[in-house]
Amino acid sequence: MNEYELAVMAKISTPQEEKNFIEEIKRLIEAIKGEAIEISELGKKRLSFPIKKQTEGNYWQISFRLSGSLPDTLNKKIKIMEPLLRHMIVKKEKVKAEILSAQKTK
Repeated sequence: MNEYELAVMAKISTPQEEKNFIEEIKRLIEAIKGEAIEISELGKKRLSFPIKKQTEGNYWQISFRLSGSLPDTLNKKIKIMEPLLRHMIVKKEKVKAEILSAQKTK
């Protein structure tokens, strides 16, 4: 199984909506035989430009394990979630490699 990170930005109004949104993402990961490792709430931030007529969004970073080509399946399912504004799935090895290369160029 490979480790991935999911960055999610959504427009959430209430704590109950937030809880339901995060639980739904965890269910999607578990439904395709994955495992959520860590969920970090990064808070509400102002957007530099409106997305779907929204000027603020709530951010989360979710680390999870999943095998093979299943991130594509997860990507398709997350795209249709209602309060979602933006999301991105990145393989953790790529993140580490990018950080190391950025440090070497300094």
